[in-house]
Amino acid sequence: MKNLITIFAFILVGGFSYAETIGIDMTLSYKQNSNSSYILKTSIIDEENEEAVPGISIRYSVSIDGVPFELGAVNTNGNGISEFIGNISELRDKGHRYVFTAIFEGNDQFDANEVEIEIADAVLTLKTEVIDSVNTVYVSLTGWNEEGEATPIADADIYFYVPRMYSLLPVTEAYTNEEGEDEIEFPNDIPGGPAGELKVIGRLEEYEEFGTIETYSETNWGVPVNQNDDNMPRALTSTNAPLWMVITFIILMTGVWGHYLWIVYNLFRIKGLQEKDAPINYAE
Repeated sequence: MKNLITIFAFILVGGFSYAETIGIDMTLSYKQNSNSSYILKTSIIDEENEEAVPGISIRYSVSIDGVPFELGAVNTNGNGISEFIGNISELRDKGHRYVFTAIFEGNDQFDANEVEIEIADAVLTLKTEVIDSVNTVYVSLTGWNEEGEATPIADADIYFYVPRMYSLLPVTEAYTNEEGEDEIEFPNDIPGGPAGELKVIGRLEEYEEFGTIETYSETNWGVPVNQNDDNMPRALTSTNAPLWMVITFIILMTGVWGHYLWIVYNLFRIKGLQEKDAPINYAE
C-alpha cells in the first residue's frame, strides 16, 4: 500500500511539473545579403504571457535534396531573437533548394518546438549607370530549375531604398519581365554624402519561394550635403528639422508649459485667499 501511495505521489508531482511548462510560438525567416551570406532569424514568444523568451538555444539545420546538414546553434537575445549567419556558397555546392529547420529541444520551463521554411535559391544583381544624364538602374533576378540550370525569374517586385539615419527610405520599385530583368530611372534629388555618395539598395521582400534577397550598389547620385548640422537642408531626412516642424513643436510646448504655469499661479492664489480669510486668534 505504501509503495502504491509513493508511485501515485510521484505520478501526481510529475504531472504537475509537466503542466507547468509553457508552450512557445516560433517564426523563422530567411534573408540573403549581397556579400554571399544568409541569415536565418528565429523569433520566440511564450504562449502564456506573449513575451519574448531570451537565453534559450536554437539549433539550425538544412536539408538539400533530402540530405540533412547541421548548421549550428545560436541563443536567443533579450528580444527573443536568434540569428544564424551562414555562407550561401557552401549550400550552392550541394544544390539550390533548401529546407531550413530551427529546433528548440525544450527545457524544464518551456515545451520543445520546431519550425521549418523551404527556400529556392536565387541571385539578385544591380547595375547602376548614367545614360544621357539619367540615373539608370538595371536589375536582374535569376534562379535554378530542377536540372540545375540558371533560369530568369519573372513577375517579381524589386523595391529600392537608400539608407537614412535610423532606417531605409523607400524610393522606387521595379518589376521583372520574362527575362527576369528591368531597368528604372533613379531620382537625382536625394541627399547623399559630402561628395554625393549614395548607396542604392535593391530588395526582393519576403517572397514566398525565395525569402528576402538584398543587394546594393555604391553611387555618387546623391545631392552633396555637408554633414555639419548647420549646413544640412531642412528636411525630414536630415538632422536639421523643417521650419514648420520647429514652429509646431514650439507652439505645442508653449501650450503644455503654459498650462503648468497657470496651475501653479492658481495654487498660489488659493493659498493667499486661505491666509486672508483665516480666523483671527486673540491671545489672552
